[in-house]
Amino acid sequence: EEHEGTLEMLLSTPLSREHLVLSKLAASALLTAAAAAVMATVLIVSNQPLGLAIPIQGILAINVGLWLLGMVFAGVATTVGAFTGKPGAAWGTALFAAVLAWFVSLFEPFFDWLELPSKVSPFTWYIGKNPMLDPWPTGFWWLLLTTIALAAGTVWLFSRRDIATELAVLPETSITPRRSKHVDPRSARLLGSVAGKTVWDRRKTVFVWAGGIASFLLVTFAAWPTMSGNAAALEGLINAMPTEMFAVFGMTDPDSLATPAGFISSRAYLNAGPLVMILFCVGGVSALVAKEERRG
Repeated sequence: EEHEGTLEMLLSTPLSREHLVLSKLAASALLTAAAAAVMATVLIVSNQPLGLAIPIQGILAINVGLWLLGMVFAGVATTVGAFTGKPGAAWGTALFAAVLAWFVSLFEPFFDWLELPSKVSPFTWYIGKNPMLDPWPTGFWWLLLTTIALAAGTVWLFSRRDIATELAVLPETSITPRRSKHVDPRSARLLGSVAGKTVWDRRKTVFVWAGGIASFLLVTFAAWPTMSGNAAALEGLINAMPTEMFAVFGMTDPDSLATPAGFISSRAYLNAGPLVMILFCVGGVSALVAKEERRG
């Protein structure tokens, strides 16, 4: 709302800021619950015909946990957005936090120093004990409490932020100065063309993405020394698993997992890597013309 210039008009209504933020959070919770409900419905409908025999309680539990997991990172995004007013910063920070938490939980068995961070990772709270087999684990309560704490932080930050709507009406008499619009001379060459200005406008988003991608790769690469130190166990795992299981995760040559190139490509370039690249291209790059049209 703030980024698109409609927040001032919305705040001019009799709604309080607290009411506004809580309404937005409630809508986010409903939309996220709808996605989890679709997943639960598909699994319930397929349960008996496909012979899965999963208890209904387990299906409901894991989808409630997935909803709470989504709400934790939605809370991160709304908190950052309430503090900065920038959707790019909110989206990038929440995505970075999600990737970091995921890898902390994923690699905790391989690194002793990740034991403590993994205990406060939302992914550990969510799937530490498989909710399908052990419904309603205590980790769900931590997800709920974290979501509530982030929601309270969002309300507190937004209710105290200076949106500075008065600057548009009384720019000369306002006590709060406007931020300088001075353009760094180093950007002059970029601002001389449409392509250059587009790069300049998206530079901060790229920096956030670059930090997240670099962290993701470093954590992935750092796991190889531990994996290679127990080559016999790794080869035993490869031989024990059916080839079809590896194919589901995009690995057509399971034996290559025992090599550095095979391990890195399977982790960084066959699974998460393509997803990250697609999210970056679709979310941050491909809609540039459409965004110009939408914004007038």
